[in-house]
Amino acid sequence: MVWPNTEQPTVEQPVAAMSLAALPRLVAAAQPPTPEVTPPPPEPAPPVPIAPAKPKPVVVAKPAPAKPKPVHKPVVSAKPAVEPVQPQLEPPPQPIAQQPVKPVQVAKPAPMQEVLVSKPRFAAPPQAPEYPMQARRRKQEGVVLVEVRLDARGSQRARAVLKSSGFPALDEAALDAVARWQFLPEQNNGLGVPSRVQIPVRFALARR
Repeated sequence: MVWPNTEQPTVEQPVAAMSLAALPRLVAAAQPPTPEVTPPPPEPAPPVPIAPAKPKPVVVAKPAPAKPKPVHKPVVSAKPAVEPVQPQLEPPPQPIAQQPVKPVQVAKPAPMQEVLVSKPRFAAPPQAPEYPMQARRRKQEGVVLVEVRLDARGSQRARAVLKSSGFPALDEAALDAVARWQFLPEQNNGLGVPSRVQIPVRFALARR
């Protein structure tokens, strides 16, 4: 038997030796192999979004509370009651009554009495008073009695007009003149004493 030209090699067997039972096997073996059909690769499935795993809360185990240790209280033995002894207080000493001290009175020196001097003493020659021009034009004249009070050193303490001349201008001129005078103190047993002296001051125009 002759087979068409295929990729398989030609096998020639004697027809006489073949049996009818082996014929179908020869036919099947002489047929070309059926090529295997490879199915196309499956399309990739779309990616499924994966949700980020949530962190699980970490549970921290709380430490078990420590059991309080039993406190052993010291056994205090009862002491016999002792009555307190109260000390005997001595009475405070009584203050001694002090007699009031009488103040010592110091005798003050008696103030020196002013001495009335009839004639004064001058430490420097007294200057004559100035005649007021208005009184001179009006031809005013008169005597002014001035009293001067001196201390124990001869300094003036006060001045006053005991008797006026009748003209105020002349009285003022007499006081101004006496204020410039310097006096010596009046003495009593060698010690200066206050005094007062009365001095008449005369104003008179020259007669022609």
